[in-house]
Amino acid sequence: LDDDAPEDGEEMDAVFAEMGATKPVLTDETGRFHISGLRAGEYTVIAEGDRGGSRGRAEGVRPDARVNIRLEPLAGVEGVVKAQGSPVERYNIDVAGKSKRSTQVHDPLGAYRLTRLDPGKYEIHVEADIGIAQAEFEVRAGEIAKLDLSLQALARLRGIVVDQATGKGIGGLAIAVAGPRGQANAANAMSVLFGRGPTTDARGRFELDRVPPGSGTVTFVDRDGFAQSMSVATVDYELEPGSERDLGTITGIATSAIPAEERGDLGLTLTLAPWAERPRPTDAAEDDERVPADAARERL
Repeated sequence: LDDDAPEDGEEMDAVFAEMGATKPVLTDETGRFHISGLRAGEYTVIAEGDRGGSRGRAEGVRPDARVNIRLEPLAGVEGVVKAQGSPVERYNIDVAGKSKRSTQVHDPLGAYRLTRLDPGKYEIHVEADIGIAQAEFEVRAGEIAKLDLSLQALARLRGIVVDQATGKGIGGLAIAVAGPRGQANAANAMSVLFGRGPTTDARGRFELDRVPPGSGTVTFVDRDGFAQSMSVATVDYELEPGSERDLGTITGIATSAIPAEERGDLGLTLTLAPWAERPRPTDAAEDDERVPADAARERL
């Protein structure tokens, strides 16, 4: 595994636990390794060598198995991002395929370089303040592919959301946009989650000025709704780069007739505790439920 992994055990344990993986171990001088403390089940074992220049994996591995992993040279992609022929200095870039890479680029020449990719096919997505770009590419082992990209200008949308039952506009709905890849913009998704993104006004009207061109979906969400689904309405769109479109009247089903400022709180709480101290009704009788092997571990 990675020769350059930090030495701080507690810090690395937390990092890899968050990713759902174990802390890396090092191979010895003969290339052998041993990973202990695994629960029953199947695992994917990933090895990296040559200071991140090669990688190999074995899937469907069960505890107590012996596996041979063959390292293969990794690949990469590099290029320049431009808009109307001029370099774009700041943008976010994501690559998805057999490996996933993402980074923020600050470069006066608009140049990027992503390495440590497994050989195979990938999708690349670039997003900047002035537009987006996306493409597909394929890389072979040990290869650095060349891929220049040109941004497409963002588009604009407007419209009104009304209640299907009353015909009245629904105000205060959070708006989430999923672009051509069927994925929501990360910043937009977080804004919807924390209530900082675009919303419909008191009459249910909205205007969006940073919409990815192409085919996509706009979803209107009541973050405080009482229904099983918080989605009030969804509409598809098709936009040319730099264009503007009025979606007209969009009908939806309001999730609550109670104004947001008048809604209450059921008092849900979260507790971190071991098995013996797990929250239970105060009058609960003792049961013969089997105590788990890791009963001392705290659970949420």
